[in-house]
Amino acid sequence: MKKIDLINEFHNRTNLTKKEVEELVNLLINKITNSLKSKEDVKIEGFGTFKISKKKKVQITNFSNNKREISKDGFKVKFIFSKKKRGYDEL
Repeated sequence: MKKIDLINEFHNRTNLTKKEVEELVNLLINKITNSLKSKEDVKIEGFGTFKISKKKKVQITNFSNNKREISKDGFKVKFIFSKKKRGYDEL
């Protein structure tokens, strides 16, 4: 599903204009993104949780100069479905 599909679905199910729905969808996406950038987990009841975890440093090979290096620190995002939504046949 693309963002425009989500906007169209909300527009068809509500009395809101496409512009209003687009603003709401953008607000939701921005709020989730900003929370994750602040290293906060985001839990949406009945949907799931976006969890932030720290990446482990690993040894990598830089093939441009053929030297071994240690990867940079970083974070990754993992999504965990809500227990209510784990059965894909229910979606």
